[in-house]
Amino acid sequence: MIQSMAPSTEAPRTDEVLEIPVGQIEPDPDQPRPQFAPEGLQELALSLQTDGVLQYPVVRPIGSDRYRLIAGERRWRAAQLAGLATLPCVVRETDADRAFELAILENELREDLDLIDEGRAFQRLMDARGWSVAEVATRVKKPWYYVADRVRMLDLLPEYQDLVRRGLLPFSPAWDLSRLPPAQQPAVFRMWRRGVKASEITRTVSAMLETDTQETFPEAAAVEQVSHRFGTLLHGIARQLGRCYSREDLALLSWVVTGDVDAHLELIGLLVKQLRAIEDALRRAKARQRSREVA
Repeated sequence: MIQSMAPSTEAPRTDEVLEIPVGQIEPDPDQPRPQFAPEGLQELALSLQTDGVLQYPVVRPIGSDRYRLIAGERRWRAAQLAGLATLPCVVRETDADRAFELAILENELREDLDLIDEGRAFQRLMDARGWSVAEVATRVKKPWYYVADRVRMLDLLPEYQDLVRRGLLPFSPAWDLSRLPPAQQPAVFRMWRRGVKASEITRTVSAMLETDTQETFPEAAAVEQVSHRFGTLLHGIARQLGRCYSREDLALLSWVVTGDVDAHLELIGLLVKQLRAIEDALRRAKARQRSREVA
């Protein structure tokens, strides 16, 4: 049952639902989601006028007939746009630190935060409570890497953070950019704008970071010798395969019912594994080449 607000010296019971004058409610300056899309507020205001308040904001008392929002600022702002005089709210007795934690949890459950707001909220919890990434993850019921990835987004340059918030820079390239120092981010961002594949960007960033931390480099003569040897090997394999069979041969091969087919398949599996290892090494080489181009 919703009770109307009336002058009283009795404090409201915790989690009691009260009909509170909109003017007696104020936003939390530490709100983890500081931005609200105007068009979304207008749509919600129309919904409040026609359907009423379907989910109550949560507030805490902060003085005589004054309340501060814990969760539901968007609904409160929409109520103002809709011209509502009062708003049904859940009143909860709690301190400012716990209120901030509850606000984050509420927004997480409703998926109302973007990546940057999530990262800021998690970082502020870590700073205020002295929690580790793992401890924050436990409180918000998310994997540790979910929290770590969003906190890392705060390492992006401001202009890239803005693109993330507007949905113009997807998570994958944003995460790669956030791994780099600010001075190196623009060059990799230009790679993404040119349409370079996400996997290539990831390898390039990894190569750039590896170059920054690697203390010794192999001798140039040894690298050149290995490059020549593997080049000769790959060209030789390609020539032999091209000469040894035709499409007609492959069609006949599929009818083989005698001989050690299993042994042949095992040998092919070994060859594929070795070729993939060579491919992986060459892709890392390509990434190092790109890292020198963008450095």
